Amino acid sequence: MRSSKDVVRVGLAVAGVVVALLAGGAAVDDADVQVEVGGSALDRERSLRGRIGAIVESERRRGFSGVVLVAWGRRFIFSRGVGLADRRRRTPITVRTVFDIGSVTKPLTLAAALALVEDGRFELSDRLGDLLPGVPDDKRAITLRQLLAHRAGLPEYVVDSPGGDFVALSRDEALRRILGQPLRFEPGTDYGYSDAGYTVTAALIEDAAGRSFEDFLRERILERGGMMSAGFYGDRWRRSRVAIGYGGRTHGARNAPDAWSHVSWSLKGAGGVVASARDLRNWTRRLSSGRVLGPETVRTFYEILAMPERLPPANGFVIAYAGANDYGFNSAVVEGDRARRIVIALTNADRNRAERLTDRIAPLVFP
Repeated sequence: MRSSKDVVRVGLAVAGVVVALLAGGAAVDDADVQVEVGGSALDRERSLRGRIGAIVESERRRGFSGVVLVAWGRRFIFSRGVGLADRRRRTPITVRTVFDIGSVTKPLTLAAALALVEDGRFELSDRLGDLLPGVPDDKRAITLRQLLAHRAGLPEYVVDSPGGDFVALSRDEALRRILGQPLRFEPGTDYGYSDAGYTVTAALIEDAAGRSFEDFLRERILERGGMMSAGFYGDRWRRSRVAIGYGGRTHGARNAPDAWSHVSWSLKGAGGVVASARDLRNWTRRLSSGRVLGPETVRTFYEILAMPERLPPANGFVIAYAGANDYGFNSAVVEGDRARRIVIALTNADRNRAERLTDRIAPLVFP
């Protein structure tokens, strides 16, 4: 999302950093982490839990407010909410609290597009000029795969201004703005992170699915992915379940995604999803186990998400992705071994806190 230009790192833009940390050792504050390592599997698990808890506590003292979840397969190694979802009401954060997950929406959009490829509605080689009417000549040859891999050369944002995620735009106006701008580079020749490319993808998904982007994503991806408490801006949850954003800009009288207007085409496909840590854990497990997409399609999903031109994918690779906005929310996910091991952090109190936590915890989980 626009407001996270310096913190949204998708695929191996982050995974390269994580892999480097794992290879060279992360900067874990030893003054915060003093736990003996035992010999048995149970001892090692207890040690790991204690070390993660010490890291979370040290970040809490520095202002972290949110949730951390670490799982190996079916086992929850660590699962804890810290701080308040609503400071005025003194509502505590739990692992079931829902947060704006920012650009972690994009992997969900990617999966939705690949589901339609699997259904025969798309080919990754399909060209934009053949999928949408009125595409300018310089953009007609952009392929669906290039859109999904941020290699289309489209602009970074639909509306490049503060608060742009909330600018009310129709689908036609959003596409006109995106496709009317000059390309940043010749499609396929470079990488350029693009919210706008994922908004175009959302329009293509609607056309192929024959229904709204939200309806298709909810039924085909969120529900199959076990994201039962997930939804979109403007949806309704119990207020005690929704995190309010702190430490940044505010939008509306109550700075929370259930109080925000429904997702505009200034953001659609690139952000606007609201979910809990448990939702994200369920999603990664079900995706990797073939319950959302078939095995070959899952491999394609990770190849695209991981930007394989930077680091070839492998069964045991570690991948990380994150998202944030200027309204207090930041989310980060690190997964490996086809999601058998996963680290998730979500925060509602200032930028970069979730990524700081996953950067510190991941080297313990992926030694």
